[in-house]
Amino acid sequence: DCHDLLPNMADGDIAGAIGSRSPPENWTKGYVQVTDTLMALQSLARDVRQRYTDSTVSTDTKPVVAITGSCGKTTTRAMVELVLASLGPVHATTGNFNNHIGLPLTLLKLPATSAACVLELGMSHLGEITELAGICSPTVRVITNVAAAHTEGVGGIEGVAKAKGELFATARAGDVCVVNADDHRVAALPIPAGCTVITYGTDPACDVWVEDVKTGGVAGLSTLFTLHHRNEQVGVEMDAPGRHMALNAAAAAAVGVAKGVPLKASGAALQLYRPVGDRMRIQ
Repeated sequence: DCHDLLPNMADGDIAGAIGSRSPPENWTKGYVQVTDTLMALQSLARDVRQRYTDSTVSTDTKPVVAITGSCGKTTTRAMVELVLASLGPVHATTGNFNNHIGLPLTLLKLPATSAACVLELGMSHLGEITELAGICSPTVRVITNVAAAHTEGVGGIEGVAKAKGELFATARAGDVCVVNADDHRVAALPIPAGCTVITYGTDPACDVWVEDVKTGGVAGLSTLFTLHHRNEQVGVEMDAPGRHMALNAAAAAAVGVAKGVPLKASGAALQLYRPVGDRMRIQ
């Protein structure tokens, strides 16, 4: 129990603590006693989010992007960071801070000067994405795909679709929902009226679509492809192997389209992508 560690922190560089018990004897720092420390953490994070932009207005100028999906969340998050960097400093999830504890901790570090915030939302049971979306109030919502991952908590792949779909289901009028049109389960998810829908995939009917995907570079470890949006197109060479990288890049470009980033600028930014951690990293 972390309460037992507080005496060891009394001389540390901290302003205070929040706990559900009485403060330790001889405690001289600040202390707030609450009934539920997790609820307190999430309430603080919700307050930071509201202070960042008025979260009752979905058309805010500082986008808060939430990304979920069975796979590709971290890669897509890193790509969205690059694409939105043209707007200014971007605050984003690090590591695996994408659950009911990690998301609030990420928001508590959100600088008011950030031009955008990009968050990953993980899922292990039904209702979790609804809870996380309620904390971070995203204005741009991305679901990368639905696959047989974390099925133990939702009863199968259709349960995964329902759980991931909570990100779209909780959207408000004015929010942007970015839809992977290549994934039939994602494409079938209901989206509330009043939301802007931006699709991406390999079909030219999509708002952002990708073609000519191939490998190249040294030992074939780069991925080359062309992104399209309306009458714009841009070639991208990414220093990461895998055809799936092109679809993740299309998702990031779609977020860029939603926030007015020109496709050529997105293409140039995506070429700076490097694998996150050990993902798709060959040494």
